[in-house]
Amino acid sequence: MKVIEFIREKRKDFQHQNDQFIAKIEPKFKNLSNLFNNKITMPFRNTLNNPWFSQFSPIDTEESKTEQVLVQVPKAEKTYNSLLEKLDTVTFVGEWYSVEQECIDQFAEVTGDNQWILQTLDVRRKSRPLKRP
Repeated sequence: MKVIEFIREKRKDFQHQNDQFIAKIEPKFKNLSNLFNNKITMPFRNTLNNPWFSQFSPIDTEESKTEQVLVQVPKAEKTYNSLLEKLDTVTFVGEWYSVEQECIDQFAEVTGDNQWILQTLDVRRKSRPLKRP
């Protein structure tokens, strides 16, 4: 009987220690998992969510090369033709506006778009995806 009680007690202790270990380590693994996930998906988040991006195929196949006929509604065709008439004409020339890094930082913060191209020059050089040798 004492052996069985001893095994039961040790089993409870082991289970308790195991639960404590899981409780301590789980948040660290969750944070690590989130960090990896953000590092992998963040550069593509704003790109892949754009509806126009879904039109591009990563693999060129004959199916992706088939052209679809574009049917314009009369109002769109009228607008298109009026824009064609204005091609190569200057419609507006305004004053130059200088965009400072502070303005770009505010834009990135408001839109949640923290891609490398919106960072300061030093940060861009370190974190751009295509680096020159």
